[in-house]
Amino acid sequence: MPIIRVCLLVLAALAAAFGQTASLTGRITDPSGAIVPQATVRVQNAETSLTTTVESNDQGYYTLPGLPPGTYSVSITKPGFRPVRQTGLK
Repeated sequence: MPIIRVCLLVLAALAAAFGQTASLTGRITDPSGAIVPQATVRVQNAETSLTTTVESNDQGYYTLPGLPPGTYSVSITKPGFRPVRQTGLK
């Protein structure tokens, strides 16, 4: 019986650990407000260096789901545009 309890506690702890995630969603526009499709969005966790990259869609929107909690830097690049970088995001 104690082994079953330990297994249940471990499973509960794992479920809680995997359940704590965040997402980052946004829309990329230029200074005039025009949308910027197919821009590369790179998000890097400052503590783990885990990097996730996505591309904005035809309307300039992007989503990065399932990010572990932490502090991140975000960079957005596209040929012909000045790169943008933001650090210290929690």
